Amino acid sequence: MAHALVRKIVIVGGTALIIALGALQIMRYRENKREKLKPKHQSGRDRFKRNKKKINVISQLSDWSEVKAEFLQDAIKYKVLGLDCEWVTRDGRMQPVSMLQLATVTGHCCLFRLHILECIPADLLNILADKSILKVGVAVLDDGLKLGRGYQVCLRGCVDLRYLTQRLKAYKGRTGLGLKVLARELLGVTLEKDIRTRCSNWEAKQLSEQQVEYAAMDVLVAIDIFTELVYRKLSRQDIPTFDAFWSKMPPLCQGLVDVKYKEKKRQVGPLLPKADDASSESDESEESSPLFNSPHSNSPPSRSSSHTTIASHNSSKPLGKAFMPRTKPLYHNCQLEAIDGQTLCTCDIKKAEWYILKGLGEKVCDDPFTVKLNFEPSGRPESGENYYLAEKLNICVVCGSEDSYIRKNIIPKEYRKYFPPIMKEHKSHDILLLCTACHEMSGIHDFQLRERLAAECDAPIGSMENVKYQQDSEVQKVKSSAKALKNCRDQIPHYRVIELEDIIRDYYNVKLIDDDILTKAFNMETRVENKEFVPHGKKVVKAKMEHGGLMQFEKLWRQHFLDCMRPQFLPKLWSVEHNHDKIKRMESQFSLRAPVTVTSESGDVNDAGDLLKQNDTSPQRYYGNQNDLNKVDNDPLGAEAVDPSVKTFNIKVQDNIR
Repeated sequence: MAHALVRKIVIVGGTALIIALGALQIMRYRENKREKLKPKHQSGRDRFKRNKKKINVISQLSDWSEVKAEFLQDAIKYKVLGLDCEWVTRDGRMQPVSMLQLATVTGHCCLFRLHILECIPADLLNILADKSILKVGVAVLDDGLKLGRGYQVCLRGCVDLRYLTQRLKAYKGRTGLGLKVLARELLGVTLEKDIRTRCSNWEAKQLSEQQVEYAAMDVLVAIDIFTELVYRKLSRQDIPTFDAFWSKMPPLCQGLVDVKYKEKKRQVGPLLPKADDASSESDESEESSPLFNSPHSNSPPSRSSSHTTIASHNSSKPLGKAFMPRTKPLYHNCQLEAIDGQTLCTCDIKKAEWYILKGLGEKVCDDPFTVKLNFEPSGRPESGENYYLAEKLNICVVCGSEDSYIRKNIIPKEYRKYFPPIMKEHKSHDILLLCTACHEMSGIHDFQLRERLAAECDAPIGSMENVKYQQDSEVQKVKSSAKALKNCRDQIPHYRVIELEDIIRDYYNVKLIDDDILTKAFNMETRVENKEFVPHGKKVVKAKMEHGGLMQFEKLWRQHFLDCMRPQFLPKLWSVEHNHDKIKRMESQFSLRAPVTVTSESGDVNDAGDLLKQNDTSPQRYYGNQNDLNKVDNDPLGAEAVDPSVKTFNIKVQDNIR
């Protein structure tokens, strides 16, 4: 009996064990099968998405001190930040940025309340100015302009998410890609954009929870969108870790950094990609056309790709004159020598040949092309360490690009033309070469400084009150009436014809309107000269002459260029204080704090009132045949500005090199 019971227990136990082992095997089999069926990579949002959401509101420097170590570590390590700004509007005028939002790829978000911070931390300014750390979002370059206007912040490394998205085949050429649309289409996330929160008081003493959440989500979603776009480009690569994923990101954005977004003409059609487009997106679009090259080019990444995008934003519209790339080198590095063989300066090949043509010198060497003058120049370089003796390269001084370079006036012409002659004649030091992309970026930074100067010197830029010509509203009304009567009288109701005729009769004080009066009214000039108009540049130069002098103003612009653009290929001996020692020695003759005259491009002397006042009594020296009167300016480097097109021996003073 006992033996039978034991045998029964063994049988039952053995059966249960077999069943358990079988079930375990089945579970293992199914698990292995699921693993095999899993895609090698999960979606970008699942595998490489941020793993937290940490929000810090920075209202004082102590708040920043508590979190900056972690935040800066992520920013420097992963080289990308989401960026956005909030501000308030009063009386129709936009106020300086109230809040700067930044978020890292790990989900750490800092909301900087700039309007109440004692100052912007230096380490934060360095991060914002670091071009290698990308700032992603929608219209981030515009946010940079706002930061520059309000706080003189230099923002570099901006990448607009709309350009990235448009490199996907399904979204190529699409318009209306705001952050909310991008979040919905790429992430499947509905981004709340409540107008009451968006237009709320961002300068309130205490921000509401809705404001904090709204501000943080804008930059966190921007980071998520960027992550998804990068993943789509790298989806075919084996990327084992989060860190490895982000280490492959920077080269992919070549050609899109600091490029202002310009939307093409709106296309008619839905935003959502078609089903066949969506199905082929991962197989074809990312392979057939680079995602992160130029916003309007399917060419592979190259050294110059980032410098040609500006020209191609709208292929049907040519670049303006200010942005027309040069087709010939600017620097030929030809040399002029004195009679004793001392090198005087470098110059253009045409200028060197002009001396030979006029019998003022002879060629002594072909490489480099060198002309020895047969007369004693008005002056010589004080030493061999002279900017005008150094060889200059035909490359962008910022990035080194050798293609599509444009001359850049470091001190804008609108100010420089009011400088006294000693500070501008024969001076090419402040004319440098930039590629098209760097030139446009530099122009953006220049506008920020111009606006700052406009506020400091009470010299508005382009306001309705500060224009050279104004519209006479009464005359414009008469002209519009005549235009309507002359072109479409038959289509105008009779009562309206009488009203229009009354306007013309009252203006000319006549009873009948004949064709002559109608034609006269039709051809009226509606613009009248604003006698109170003073150019922005003139007011700024006058103010700077009264407070600190023009040498400080020159230094301001030169240092501004260095700080904002950080050029890596400046010509040898280029200096923020170039020519200032010479000017100081001549201050007794040319006062830069007192009024002086202005020489116009035509060569006439303009009376600038109390702004500039100097008679043309500077010592001149004459050489060669007195019948020829070859007049050379007293600047020892005058040959740098010789115009070879002149038909006489007089050397025409130029405002810049050709």
